Amino acid sequence: MAADTHRLRDRLAEAAAGAAQDVPGVAFLRPGVVDLLRTRVADRAPRLAAGPGARAQGVRVSRDEATGAWHIDIRLVVHRGHRALDVT
Repeated sequence: MAADTHRLRDRLAEAAAGAAQDVPGVAFLRPGVVDLLRTRVADRAPRLAAGPGARAQGVRVSRDEATGAWHIDIRLVVHRGHRALDVT
C-alpha cells in the first residue's frame, strides 16, 4: 500500500472515530485485540520519529482493491439506557 493510501486510511479512521464519539449515547470506541496489542507494544518500544502515527482504536478502515471502495468498521459501546440500534 502506498504512503498516500496509508495517510488517507489514517485520516479516514480519525474522522470516523471523531464523528462516532460525538454521537449521543456513545460511551467509547471499543478497541479490538489488535489495537490492545499494538498499544502494549508501543508502550514498551521507543517510537521512531519517522514512524506511523497512532491509529484510532475501535475503527478499522480497509479498501477493496478491485473496486476502490473504502470500508469503515466502527466498534463502539453505548451508555446504559441507550439502545445500540438507536445509537448506530
